[in-house]
Amino acid sequence: MHGRDRLRFPKPAPKTIAGPILALLTLVLSACGTVYPQAERTDLNGTSWALSELNGHPLQLPPGTGTPTMAFSDGMVRGSDGCNRFQGSFEQRDGRLAFGPLAATRRFCEEPVAGIEQGFNRALQTHTGYRFKNGKLELLDGERVLARFSGK
Repeated sequence: MHGRDRLRFPKPAPKTIAGPILALLTLVLSACGTVYPQAERTDLNGTSWALSELNGHPLQLPPGTGTPTMAFSDGMVRGSDGCNRFQGSFEQRDGRLAFGPLAATRRFCEEPVAGIEQGFNRALQTHTGYRFKNGKLELLDGERVLARFSGK
């Protein structure tokens, strides 16, 4: 065979790590747009909540009225019922949520805020269970939702 008749094979590409790195980078970046469902919260400690629904009705506050809230930290709950501020202990154990005696201010509240205050406090005192559902905290009487809170 003469020089012209020889088969020519392409030169092997130099060995690099660019290919594997590029593949890995593509994989990582494609995962950035993926939304993975988050597990429902189970621990109240370190959380804050605002009342969004009371006895099956969306909360409708008059202008200038504060939203009822609760914040849980280190065995203590603090918040507002929309009129008065409160604080006390809480215990979360074995799927149960119990509030200790709650100390509260005693301001006079006019309707409709007084009705919201009473319903909120009744839910805290009489609930028989609680759950986290769709990122919200629900205080329950059986399966009936007494109060629903959105995370703050």
